[in-house]
Amino acid sequence: MRDYSDKGQELLRESEEWETGQRGKDSRALSIEEEQNLESTLKLQMVSLRLPIDWIEAIKQEASKKGLKYQPYIRHIIGEHLQKLPLEIRISRLEDAVFKKAAGG
Repeated sequence: MRDYSDKGQELLRESEEWETGQRGKDSRALSIEEEQNLESTLKLQMVSLRLPIDWIEAIKQEASKKGLKYQPYIRHIIGEHLQKLPLEIRISRLEDAVFKKAAGG
């Protein structure tokens, strides 16, 4: 399983570079090929979500407290969740086995 903590830190550093202007100074639009190469290199895929407005406002407030914009913060939250996911899966499997054994299965 991938170590998402490193990826999360990498994304936070990257967002800092965008915010400080170290990235994105070139104002020309990317060609389709350049955009595909960039997404492939960074292993990113654009997604679109519809979230309740109050969620977005709460996320923006929390992100601001951490000195981040809300989209990089959302990536960070997802990365943290994915890092914890294997433990949750193991616990779930253990619970299933215990309850199955207790039920005589």
